Amino acid sequence: MIRGVVERGFAAIIPIVVRGPHGEPQQLSGLIDTGFDGFLTLPPEIIAALQLPWLRVERVLLGNGSETTDGVYEVVIEWDGLEFAVEAGEADTEPLVGMSMMAGYTIRIDNVEGGAVELTRL
Repeated sequence: MIRGVVERGFAAIIPIVVRGPHGEPQQLSGLIDTGFDGFLTLPPEIIAALQLPWLRVERVLLGNGSETTDGVYEVVIEWDGLEFAVEAGEADTEPLVGMSMMAGYTIRIDNVEGGAVELTRL
């Protein structure tokens, strides 16, 4: 089970640990984004610090209807006791955890400030 908390502004936050090809882990707070169908986004400074390998450029449709292009990188994530590589899109925001990352999980959010966030494997 993955546990987090609802912060001010009803942001459902969970802890994530990512690392690059050289194995240096970094603990981050990830915002659950049910409108994002990918795995993960990371800000440019985290991508640079971890020296993540570049995969490709991808067109992205944003929530406001505009389009942009972002780099896609490979990152290793520690997730619910497992470790595996996923694609992370570069985004100049806090790390976002998308629906592909949470596939196969029940998501429970007590949507009040300080409320519990729980992801349970199905």
